[in-house]
Amino acid sequence: MDKPAKPIFTMSSNGSHDPLFDQFVTNNPQPAVAGCLPNCLQVANFLDQATCTFIINYIECQSFTRLQTIDFNSSKVSVSDKRITDNVAINGIEQQIIDIFNRVHRCIAEFYQCDLEWFERPQILRYGAGGRFDAHWDAGFWGHKKERFNRTYDCDYSSLIYLNEQFFGGLLSFPNLDIKIKPTRGLLVTFASADKRYLHAAEPIESGIRYALVCWAAQKGVTKVNDTPPSRSILL
Repeated sequence: MDKPAKPIFTMSSNGSHDPLFDQFVTNNPQPAVAGCLPNCLQVANFLDQATCTFIINYIECQSFTRLQTIDFNSSKVSVSDKRITDNVAINGIEQQIIDIFNRVHRCIAEFYQCDLEWFERPQILRYGAGGRFDAHWDAGFWGHKKERFNRTYDCDYSSLIYLNEQFFGGLLSFPNLDIKIKPTRGLLVTFASADKRYLHAAEPIESGIRYALVCWAAQKGVTKVNDTPPSRSILL
C-alpha cells in the first residue's frame, strides 16, 4: 500500500490556487492520485494542526446525538447497531466548517474537471470506543434481486476530513477494493458517492475517540433522483 501523498498545493481565501496545483493536475491527468485509493483525491494535512485542535475543542464542549440509519427495504429510519456514531451540532462553528468545504469543493471541481451544484450541510462526527459504521454506499444501495445499484440520494462526491489520529481501530475500509486507509490528522479523502466500487465502512474503534468532518456534493448536469436539494444545502 502506497503512503498518502503529502499536500502539494494550497488554496487562497479568494479561491485561487498556487502554481503547484497546476503541476499536481498535469502530473496526474487521471483522477487516481495521492495514495492507495483509485479515482479519488486524497491529501494529507489538508487541515493544519491548529484548525483540527480548534474543532476538537469545540466538539468536546457540545452534546452528542446518536445518528440513525435507513433500512432501504422498509424505508424505516432508526437507531441501529450498524452505525454507532455521534453527531455534533455544527451551529457554533458552522461558517468555519462551510468555508473548509468550500475549499474542498474547489479542489474537487478542478481535480475531476466538473462543476458542482450544491453540497449538503456538513456534519461533525464523533466515534467513541465501539463506534463504527458498517459497509454502505452514500448515494444508494445494491439491489440483489435486480443485481444493480439503486440510487436514492443525489450526492455525487463524498468528502471526509479526519481531525485526529489518537485512537486504535477506526480504519476507513473499502471492501470491494480490498483497501484500508488509516486516518491521520488533517487527512482529506474524497470519492464518487454513486460508484459501486466505493462501498465503505468505518471499522470499529478499539480505544480512543475518532473525530471527523463529512460532506456530500452534487454535480451539475447529473440526473437527479429528487426535485430539490436536501434541506439547508449550500448552493454553489
